[in-house]
Amino acid sequence: MWLGGSGASVPGCTDECHAQEHVDLGGEALVPGPRNTQNSASACCAVCTAHRTQTLATGGKGCNVWVFCGNASACGRNHRHCWLKWQPEPLLRPTVSGLGLAWNTLVPWTAGVHGDAAAVAAARRAAAEALPQPSEAHVALGTRLGPIRLRLRHGSSPKASAWLERLARGAARGCSGCRFYRAEPVPPGWGQSWFFGPPYALLQGTFRADGAAAADQKPSLSREEGGVLKRGQLIVIDEGPDFLMGLASHPEWAPSYTHVADVVGEDMAVVDRILAEPLKEENWGSITATVFGANGPVRFNVTTVA
Repeated sequence: MWLGGSGASVPGCTDECHAQEHVDLGGEALVPGPRNTQNSASACCAVCTAHRTQTLATGGKGCNVWVFCGNASACGRNHRHCWLKWQPEPLLRPTVSGLGLAWNTLVPWTAGVHGDAAAVAAARRAAAEALPQPSEAHVALGTRLGPIRLRLRHGSSPKASAWLERLARGAARGCSGCRFYRAEPVPPGWGQSWFFGPPYALLQGTFRADGAAAADQKPSLSREEGGVLKRGQLIVIDEGPDFLMGLASHPEWAPSYTHVADVVGEDMAVVDRILAEPLKEENWGSITATVFGANGPVRFNVTTVA
């Protein structure tokens, strides 16, 4: 559910714990870990449940996030520490301090969240949300391989959505600088034993529109809603104008980005055609990226959808 995890994979944790390994969640500390040592993730979850029940009864903030470190060698002085925390919406919009691999080392913490029935139901709906229908599209990226229509997320990312609409409606409709320049297919075994590439299951590009106003060429967007990047979702890199499109779920990334749009479901076929273009590897310093080969970057224009 949240971050794609469930309690079934964490020994002793029930579904109500919403537990996930290799995750460190932030939030307001209600009971610091050094003052609350436990023997297992399930015990930490139980302590959080008890704290939540007792505190909510008196009108205070009850624990809705717990974080436990159970591996003695990996945790060091944090071994057996059980942090009880509070976040505003941990199921829908968790604040993540660490997830998956950090500096080539698995995050040693196990974390979980609690929520009332309404919050759990909302998180389940969000996790199961299908890609949009053509009638829901707002803008389209026109490529030589076909259009990719996008439903903008006006409600959760209004500033980034408004920026893309300005590009689609403005003088930069030709968008001569807009292009996909990196294409990383989904490798076999993706997600198994925390394998997340290379290649990295994404399509990367830029909305750097040559004819746009300076403020839209480099929009300096503030961060809005993030989440676990999934197939068909488009996120803004840093402050824009570059972006990533997910080709698979990315639970290895913390949601430190703005989720601005979703691809119309049937247009993922166009995305797959783009990935079938000739590709080559390129050294980007810390990583080896997969970019477009003989045919060059895939350029696109940005238009509104009637």
